Amino acid sequence: MDVWSWLQNLLGDTYWHWVERLSWLIAITLLPLGLVQLWFVWQEQKRILDELRKQPDLRVGFFGEGGKLEDVGYVVTLWDAPTKRSAPIELNLFSHNVGARTAHNVIVNLIFPKETLIVSTKATGPTAPDMAGGWRVWDKQPVAHPDVHTDLTTTLTAARSLEPGFDIGVTVSMDDKPTAKHVLKVRFLRTSTDAEPKDAPQKESG
Repeated sequence: MDVWSWLQNLLGDTYWHWVERLSWLIAITLLPLGLVQLWFVWQEQKRILDELRKQPDLRVGFFGEGGKLEDVGYVVTLWDAPTKRSAPIELNLFSHNVGARTAHNVIVNLIFPKETLIVSTKATGPTAPDMAGGWRVWDKQPVAHPDVHTDLTTTLTAARSLEPGFDIGVTVSMDDKPTAKHVLKVRFLRTSTDAEPKDAPQKESG
């Protein structure tokens, strides 16, 4: 091998040696920058997902302990024997936005059985016959802010045929979410008639 060839080989080996070292240096330098950039991208995506999760969530139920809304309401009433109807029953119904955003243009519909008779309600809309044959009570809320309760207390009487209990259909619609439906249940803890209370002791004959 002549001197010129030897120098070419030497310079070639040295050149690729430094190219390899330089590539590793660039990789080591840019890797933390790339990781930092990926972290910022992840943070931004997380922020967007968190914003999407922040939605209004309007619940309707019976006002319970600590302001919690229950799906089942227990009541006590007297039944009038001649009319076969209950005394007026007050149902402490409320709506509550448990979500993280304000709900807009909320409409709450409460559907009661046809065997009930609505005496009064704190809902804003008038009582009207429902297409299914019951009674519809509705309430309109232009805005429902987070953690705010709205009083929908309704007083009614019920036919004796509902003594085992009855359901209240609930429909909630708003601009911010699709319409949601669920069912509330009314159950009677103890019932009696005006003339003959069920828990009254029986008189002995003689």
